Amino acid sequence: MNKFLQSLAIALALALAALAPGCVGVDADQAFLDDLQRRSFDFFWETANPTNGLIPDRAQADGSGRDWRASIASVGFGLSALPIGVARGWVAREAARERAAITLRTFLNTVEGTNGFYYHFVDMATGRRAENCELSSIDTGLFLTGVLTVRQAFPESAEIGELAQRLYDRAVWPWMLNGGRTLSMGWFPERGFLEARWDGYSEHMILTLLGLGSKTHPLPPDSWNLWQREPVGTYAGLTFLQCPPLFTHQFSHAWVDFRDKRDAFADYWLNSVLATRAQRLMCVSMADRYPHYGDDLWGLTASDGPGGYYAWGGPPFTSNQPVNGVVVPCAPAGSVPFEPDACLRALRAMRERHGDLVWKRYGFADAFNPQSGWVAESVLGIDVGITLLMAENYRTGRVWNWFMANPEIRRAMDLAGFVSTARQLTADDKIYLEELVRDTWRCLDGLVHPRTGLPYDGSSKGKFTSVSNIGLLLTDLAAAKAMGCLAADEAQRRADAALDSLERLKTRFGFQQSWNDVETLAPATHDPWISVLDSGNLAAGLITAGQAFPELGDRCRALVNAMEWHTFLDPQRQHMLGGYHCVSNIFNPKWTMPFVGSDARMALFLAVASGDVPTNVWRNLDRGTEERYGARYYVPGWQGGGLFMQTLAGLWLDETGTPPGRSAANFVYAQIRHADVKGYPVWGWSACADPAGGYLGWGHLRDPVVTPHAAAMAVQYFPGRALANLRALEAMGARHASLGFYDAMNFETRRHTDGFLFLDQSMLFVSLVNVLRDGAVRQWFEADPLVRRGRELLDDYRRPGENEATSLMVP
Repeated sequence: MNKFLQSLAIALALALAALAPGCVGVDADQAFLDDLQRRSFDFFWETANPTNGLIPDRAQADGSGRDWRASIASVGFGLSALPIGVARGWVAREAARERAAITLRTFLNTVEGTNGFYYHFVDMATGRRAENCELSSIDTGLFLTGVLTVRQAFPESAEIGELAQRLYDRAVWPWMLNGGRTLSMGWFPERGFLEARWDGYSEHMILTLLGLGSKTHPLPPDSWNLWQREPVGTYAGLTFLQCPPLFTHQFSHAWVDFRDKRDAFADYWLNSVLATRAQRLMCVSMADRYPHYGDDLWGLTASDGPGGYYAWGGPPFTSNQPVNGVVVPCAPAGSVPFEPDACLRALRAMRERHGDLVWKRYGFADAFNPQSGWVAESVLGIDVGITLLMAENYRTGRVWNWFMANPEIRRAMDLAGFVSTARQLTADDKIYLEELVRDTWRCLDGLVHPRTGLPYDGSSKGKFTSVSNIGLLLTDLAAAKAMGCLAADEAQRRADAALDSLERLKTRFGFQQSWNDVETLAPATHDPWISVLDSGNLAAGLITAGQAFPELGDRCRALVNAMEWHTFLDPQRQHMLGGYHCVSNIFNPKWTMPFVGSDARMALFLAVASGDVPTNVWRNLDRGTEERYGARYYVPGWQGGGLFMQTLAGLWLDETGTPPGRSAANFVYAQIRHADVKGYPVWGWSACADPAGGYLGWGHLRDPVVTPHAAAMAVQYFPGRALANLRALEAMGARHASLGFYDAMNFETRRHTDGFLFLDQSMLFVSLVNVLRDGAVRQWFEADPLVRRGRELLDDYRRPGENEATSLMVP
């Protein structure tokens, strides 16, 4: 089809889509993107020097001329454009493959550079350095992304594969460090390295990953952690790593698929989503000065301006090059995958309202100002490139697929500590977890006294049980109802039986002693303490059961309301005391609950929610942090009882997006990274029974001993890694044939515990039911008025507003 007929067909499709009710969103957007991408591709195909593959930095928007200088970054985008053109039928595969090979040969043999790095601009005809420019690290990186993209996109070409490998391998990344910890931005043969470094957040992420992945001259393994995650800013309730020109949030994403991944510090995909959203809101806020700005017309990034090239953007507002009403189309175009509706709406508004001025041979002119009438004469290769690549990623993910197929990049992502957070479970995953949940329920069901309905502490069926166990039993029964492990009436009958026994236990200040006889219900004499922490777990179970079994609601609420939390308040220190000795009738002043990151969090939350304890008790909690593998989480840390300490409250309380929730996620992340770095086959460190005998609690965890309940409680944060861990433990023999996982496994000796602990099996069970049944336990718990009041009182748990979000992982 010739260009006239193609343009006519696209125009007709746009017109029909605009007339068809209900079709505007999808059909019109696809037709518009077809046209925009084709014009963007034509820039790279038509303006390149066909004899050497070099691509100009810029060209006239109407196609009437091009720059004499090639931009090596433009070449990187242009190489990546070639397989897009093939996939969309705009160029023959043979022709695109030959253009790619020509380009790689040129860089290997002709283009001027040093130590595998190239000058920012080179002569289009000769490949020699242009205008005494710098040897550019970032532009070399953008070129190499194109090199690695065509290597994967044209696997049938041995020549392209060999040339690509040689070009990538000859970059001497440590040389560009110049003795520092982060990469220099460039080098001049006349005066040496630039002082400026890639030491803060910007477009350099792709550069550092390329250096990490090198097999010949790699960056040190810790290089990813050495650049500062700053500046951090908040705009309109959105907190993210900021860098005003929007391209800094886009360029690395054109090749690296950061979706559903995180490192120790941030979710960089979400960061770019928030940066895009914030800029749109910023432009809307300036509509009083620039009336053309609005929700459907916005966009700022580095571009041509009336007096030259400007790196404008925001937030924060750029002050050295202040915004003056300019609109840069590649700003929303490069963010289409992040905010598709808003970005496509803006791009179509530019075309429909100002197309006669700005819509040219290669798509949009680089920038324009509707208020003054100024329009850039040129298009820039990097701006056309980000438009083309991100549109293709949005539509098919092809560029991501090609680039991420490179083993060097996968290795770099591993070294940088990226871990998948993808929430979607496969059908096999769901079947596996469903079977595990039912086996675990079978185990739990066998640990309940047939007459009193109370749980034993473990499979040894000793004499005493704790109120934590009772709270977990009530929660288990609600979860069993949600899973269909028990019929609703049977689950309620069993909860009723447990309540009958619970109501017979002796109380003081409305609290039951922590340990009681499972059969006689007599309080234990060996441990006559009331534990506020354990009482919090009991209260959580009562609240859950009261919502899951409405007929039992009044009884459950009465038991919770009887708890006089203020009795344990130390008014001088404004801390909660941990326990009361029922024989000596004394409080232990040295037993306090000072940590927000501990398993006492639920008790502290409910104490404040009750109104018995002032909110400043929560504010006074210790928020000190510990760091491992770059991840920061609240103390108590590794030897403070391990993973369950951070995640226990989250069985009931939805901590998604809260500081305690981020702390818990970081703790899990640190455990995964610990196993990766140490080369351990499995992970999951939390208080548990020791296969060699005894109990591993506070201060006694050992690397070889892992517990399955830790992996199960991690499924909500890192489903893929947690499921793989459970399967690996099963392969080692840690799972009983019909009762679920044993309590712990020593992966060095391959010895597992002989039995089960009720608390640990319950945590595993409830956690997985929440995953499989859309947070059913949390939904019941959160429906209670007491819990809703706690959320209103505590800043950590207030539901974030519609526009509030953060991409950072700090608690």
